[in-house]
Amino acid sequence: MNNLMPLFIEVAVLLGIYGLASTLTWSLRRHCEEEKAKAAGFLSCLRNLFAFISRPLAVLAITEAAVWISKNVFHWTTPYPDHFVAWSYFWASALVIALIEGFALQYYRLRGKLMPVPDLLRHIIHGALLIAAAFAVLHLKLGIDIAPLLGASALVTAVLASRSREFSATCSPACRCTLSDPWYPPTG
Repeated sequence: MNNLMPLFIEVAVLLGIYGLASTLTWSLRRHCEEEKAKAAGFLSCLRNLFAFISRPLAVLAITEAAVWISKNVFHWTTPYPDHFVAWSYFWASALVIALIEGFALQYYRLRGKLMPVPDLLRHIIHGALLIAAAFAVLHLKLGIDIAPLLGASALVTAVLASRSREFSATCSPACRCTLSDPWYPPTG
């Protein structure tokens, strides 16, 4: 148990960092989601861009502060320093992904248009990119074999795809008609 205690402490600290960063940036991110379809000026778009990158930026800043405090105030260093490096690489990747997404959204917002990619698809792409970044960090920084993780994710994808097909097959005709073409009433 003594060998695992530093690992448990490390996981608790990293989850605490994520929770604190999410709490600190919640109101800023919420305000950005409420205003995404409105045309606005350049300063408003910069504020919204900052809102997009606020959580990854806050996680990186709080992580650096926590590492500095643990080394200089408590004189404690983790036996697993690679984990904090991998954590920082993952959140730097998340920052780049959020920055690209924020630029794209603000580009359309400045022109008074909605993003041509629906929100659900945008969130799915965002999640897939974050998972790809996590797999890359696990493999390149921590040296973990990700083949079992890739196999498990393929299995989850296959199950979700079959369940969504079953759902669409059992959906009522009116629902299918609405999903396919909202302008025509169902026939039959």
